[in-house]
Amino acid sequence: MDDRIPVSGIYRGVDLHAGQPAVRLGVVRCDIDRAHDLLELDELVAFADSPVNAPEARLLAQAKALATLDHLTETRAPRARRPQLSRQRIRASCAGLASRRWQSPTHYCSLLDVRPGPGKREPAPRVAR
Repeated sequence: MDDRIPVSGIYRGVDLHAGQPAVRLGVVRCDIDRAHDLLELDELVAFADSPVNAPEARLLAQAKALATLDHLTETRAPRARRPQLSRQRIRASCAGLASRRWQSPTHYCSLLDVRPGPGKREPAPRVAR
């Protein structure tokens, strides 16, 4: 059985997860736009880490972060420019985001996400379509 969340469309090359109302898809598109604008590795990783951002946009930020890390390694950037991040660490921030098994039934995030502490912004609650 395929565990991937079904796709309802594509926006700027990013799969949109099925089963979301039109209003939510508008939020997802805005988050994808924000992720597209990020260039710095630390910004991309912070965006991918945050469960308040749409899962689709977080997966985009993760892909961009991994590509940036690969570029820095392949071009043999000076050590000062290379981050102390591993590919595994970057992948861990988005674990479960494209999986039906690990999809939160109550919020637009993964069951594996670390939830924010008291007083911090929560992931968007899932609404019935």
